[in-house]
Amino acid sequence: MRMEHGAGARRFLTFFVTALSVAALYGLLVPDAVAKDEQTAKKQISVEDAKAKLDSGERIVFLDVREPTAYNGGHIPNAINIPEQYCELEVPLIIPDPSSFLVIYSDVEKKALNALRILHLTGYKNAVVLVGGLQAWEQAGYPLQK
Repeated sequence: MRMEHGAGARRFLTFFVTALSVAALYGLLVPDAVAKDEQTAKKQISVEDAKAKLDSGERIVFLDVREPTAYNGGHIPNAINIPEQYCELEVPLIIPDPSSFLVIYSDVEKKALNALRILHLTGYKNAVVLVGGLQAWEQAGYPLQK
């Protein structure tokens, strides 16, 4: 009987230590992830500001992270098309300077934000997301290229 009690106590202690470890890791990792998401949210630019920078002659690279069929249907003039899932591999090949000012956009802001996170991790710290994406650009009356 004592042996069963000891085995049960060991199982409980193992469970308790594991749960405590998971809770501690969660407490350490989640605030960091939230802080990174907040930093990412600050890395956005309005269509008006992006257009003003473009019109002033500032070097801007528009990065369209939609699929090629959507890109071919209309995109910001001179934008480079690299679908979101290929950004990590293709952006360094096509835009080798990680200090380039990249304006990332899509039809779905989540895709653009994901591409932003990927590019920040690969060293492109001057990348920003176009608020409202291509739809906001179009609604502002700015030109599209086909």
